[in-house]
Amino acid sequence: MRSTTASSIEWLASKPTRDDVAYFDRHPGPQPEVCDYLVDKKIRWFGGDLASMDHSLHVRVRYFRPDLVKEYEAQTGKPIDETLPMKDFEHVHYHMAKANIPMLENLGGELAEVAGKRVDVGAFPWRWVGGEGCICRVVAFQP
Repeated sequence: MRSTTASSIEWLASKPTRDDVAYFDRHPGPQPEVCDYLVDKKIRWFGGDLASMDHSLHVRVRYFRPDLVKEYEAQTGKPIDETLPMKDFEHVHYHMAKANIPMLENLGGELAEVAGKRVDVGAFPWRWVGGEGCICRVVAFQP
């Protein structure tokens, strides 16, 4: 598996340069077509150093940060429902789960050390029978 990242390493809570608003309220996310493409490719997991794998305005941030919606509309020159329609709300979460593809969010740590390298990835969650998500230790094994 090829590891690539557009990591937000400088935003991490453990770093002095952390920026919680940028990390939690202004993170990027793929368009639904990207998610569908990855499902069609039968990827085994999907992850990133993001608060959510969906765009921040395609999750609950859209409701509790109307100022960001206005800012987004001003920058794009279009209504948010035209570029991020509600029919695609939390698309990544729902479609990856439906395809049984685990999502690994908030992948901080030393991502830059393995960016662009071939690695094996192990994710070791707590044992949580019937749970839908939990913290886990994620490790990159370099051959």
